[in-house]
Formats: sequence, structure tokens, C-alpha cells
Amino acid sequence: MALTRHRRKSPRQAGFFFRNPEVTFHAAQLASLYLSYGLVGAADRGLEARYRVGSLESGALLCQAYEAYLQLHPPVSISFEHTWFLLPALARRDEVDVARCEECGGLRLRDLLAGHKQTCGNCNQGSPMPTH
Repeated sequence: MALTRHRRKSPRQAGFFFRNPEVTFHAAQLASLYLSYGLVGAADRGLEARYRVGSLESGALLCQAYEAYLQLHPPVSISFEHTWFLLPALARRDEVDVARCEECGGLRLRDLLAGHKQTCGNCNQGSPMPTH
């Protein structure tokens, strides 16, 4: 008897990453891992894609970045599907980007659709976010 895997809809909204400070913090750490693993690189106005869709090497790097995230944050707040969604969303720079926090200088996820000043997850809480 064949088992059927039930799939959810693929993520389509970057607003997921701004639901709460913890998810925003985790997403910023994923962005840092993408930089570390060479999936994205610094460009004049944010990040540029360095991954190739359909590339075995890029897929392996994404899996390695997610495995590193799993080690940093048990239990995790971001699914693998959202991890994949975040990667091209950062490269497109139409809803989400990375920037330096104006308060502490740390890497933060930036909501490009928000009209208010933003700080990183650490500064937003007034104390460091737990790393579990």
C-alpha cells in the first residue's frame, strides 16, 4: 500500500517572517547562514542571489544552512519550506531585505513594506533573544 504525503500550500508571503520577534530573529540568522554558505552575497543595495535553481550544489548548500539553523534553534520556528521561500525573497528585495540594526549594529531582517523604524530582535525586546 502506497502512503500519500499530505502537502501544505507553499509559502507566498514574506509577512510570515515578521509575525513575532522570535521568528524575525530566526529569519535573520537564516540570512546570515545564507551569506556564510555562499547562497547569497553582498551587493551595492542589499543581497544578490548566488544560488542556482535546480543546481545540486545549491540544494546541498541550502540543506546545510537549514541543518545549521536546526542546531542553533531547537525547537525551530521556521520550516524548511519557509527557509526555501526566504532565500529568493531576499534576492528579489521586493518585500524583505537585510540591514544593520541602528541600535546595536547586528544583522536584522528588514520589512520593506513597513512604514516604521525597525530594530533587530535583540533590541526590539530590550534584552537578548534566547538562543535555547
